[in-house]
Amino acid sequence: KAVVSTQSGHYGRGSHDGQYFATITGDNLSIYSTPSMKLLDNKKISVQNIRDFSWCPCENWIAYWQSENKNIPARVTIMDVPSCEPLSAKNLFNVSNIEIFWQNSGNYLAVKVDRTIKNKKEKSTDCDSALIPLL
Repeated sequence: KAVVSTQSGHYGRGSHDGQYFATITGDNLSIYSTPSMKLLDNKKISVQNIRDFSWCPCENWIAYWQSENKNIPARVTIMDVPSCEPLSAKNLFNVSNIEIFWQNSGNYLAVKVDRTIKNKKEKSTDCDSALIPLL
């Protein structure tokens, strides 16, 4: 899989079959069809506070996470590509960072959640999971 650094510090990553390539630019997830490198549906997907994403190792599904914003919780979403329809989502609270890990067969998604404890300078780490519907 190709991993390419962009000027913004985010990385572009290719899907398991090389059919798509995605990158983050600001609050947008850009997914390109290969080999033409044309933007999917000729538009970027607006995802407020998107921080990172990961491709499923065996399906054209992409998991991404959004940071908390005021009273809106952090969120992990699994989206089908090319339809861009969400398959699953989970809200998480008091999040400072999330790491995304797919199971090798793509049946499960694990997320390592770093949490900030309110009114304290301590951090804790939890492991949560988002359930993916089996197709």
